[in-house]
Amino acid sequence: MFEKFTSADAGDFRQRYQGTYGYFRQADNKTLVRLDKVNFETNNKTVEFVDEHGLTYTLHADSHDETVGFDFLPPKISYHNGENNAWLLRRIPARQYQRGICDRNTSIRTVDGIIFSVDFAILKKLFNNKYSPKETFAATTHSTKTEQSFALSSQFAVSLSRGRIYCLGQSIGQVKLVNSDFLSIILNDPLLWGTEIRDCLHRTEINGEVK
Repeated sequence: MFEKFTSADAGDFRQRYQGTYGYFRQADNKTLVRLDKVNFETNNKTVEFVDEHGLTYTLHADSHDETVGFDFLPPKISYHNGENNAWLLRRIPARQYQRGICDRNTSIRTVDGIIFSVDFAILKKLFNNKYSPKETFAATTHSTKTEQSFALSSQFAVSLSRGRIYCLGQSIGQVKLVNSDFLSIILNDPLLWGTEIRDCLHRTEINGEVK
């Protein structure tokens, strides 16, 4: 979500975003950054960002260029596919409210529960490298990793290693892989989840049956 930086809003901007991750946007270019400092106690109010290589970017208040600003990443609960596994991102309670993703208000863990730190490496995997459910499913079935998981959508994910299907972290049924490319899904409550899961399979072009 795109935010402009203005002199009148500098103090609130610091409270909302200092220490959070997002994209420094300039015209059609965007760079994954961490917002390190908001200087708002001087006449020349600025925001300082740093990227994964330690390079610094400065944003001046009240820029007339409407294409320049900060595109913050909200910690909205959702699944994200990686190259051969999936993660669940969610907001965690924090004493001081911040709108963007940071280590104080964001939890990132794999579908099987392995915890990751909030840093450039994991955020690049979640937001820069996009994999479709079908791509991750195919990679997962050929993976030798202990954990084998993929997300059917932002709401549903499958752990082949545990034989479970989840809705935002809550187990809702059992899953079995048949002939390496076909899912047999038995839901705890087919009336509640059946239609949505079938729609996910159809939309992602993953073969399977739901009971």
